[in-house]
Amino acid sequence: MKRMLICVLFLCCAAGQLGAQMMPVWLTPYPGTTPESKRTDTTVEASYSVAAVPKDVLAHFQKVFDNQGIPIDSIGAPEGFYLHADASECNLEISIVRSGASTAVKVICKSKAGSVQRMVVVPVGGQEEQGDQAPSNPMKKFDKPVAPGAKAGPPVLSWPDWLVRVDGAKAPVRKLQGEMKSTFVAAGPRHDIESFYMDLLNAHDYQVTENLPMGSDDSGNWLLATSAPDPKTKHATVIRVKIKPAGQNLEVDITMQ
Repeated sequence: MKRMLICVLFLCCAAGQLGAQMMPVWLTPYPGTTPESKRTDTTVEASYSVAAVPKDVLAHFQKVFDNQGIPIDSIGAPEGFYLHADASECNLEISIVRSGASTAVKVICKSKAGSVQRMVVVPVGGQEEQGDQAPSNPMKKFDKPVAPGAKAGPPVLSWPDWLVRVDGAKAPVRKLQGEMKSTFVAAGPRHDIESFYMDLLNAHDYQVTENLPMGSDDSGNWLLATSAPDPKTKHATVIRVKIKPAGQNLEVDITMQ
């Protein structure tokens, strides 16, 4: 009777075997820094330290991702910020953490190439085959690729009724890939609009982590708010409110992810 050895092999898809994972060329580091990089076949990691505070580094990355039209999940913490984005090149994880007088930044780009697990039956020793036909292998049915378990889909976004225009009217909402957005024009002053949304978000248990100036006054200000993670999906809803000049008035751009 043959003795059988069952081995588990992980087969990388062809894309992951062509070469080491590369960082997206458009994902520029914070100005004036020289990142240290580490690469494997499926991951590239860049890390560096800057004298800027975490909110300034966050503003840099927000601008980079907005220029590419890629939404990001941003979670605020006492020590800094944690970002996640699904780019076409790879899955991106970014940590921005205050460390003494500087801010430590780590960017990880993980390949989207999955792995396929299969069981392979390898005979060890055994008897000579009798006749022209080999005996049936009862373990042959396991020599098939097994697809990984299906991942849960992204949470379904629903625009809350309380998230209205600054004048109390219902906000016009459009659905985009992975996010919902509302854009409208409002009368100033800017400070009153900022205060309105800060109070509104706080009243509905959102943590407004920062009020971020994006460069000059002409480029607008940001309010960044995060909800507590959902107990089932572990997903935290992120709402960003951008306020920028629009002629004699102000344009309010609200994004929910």
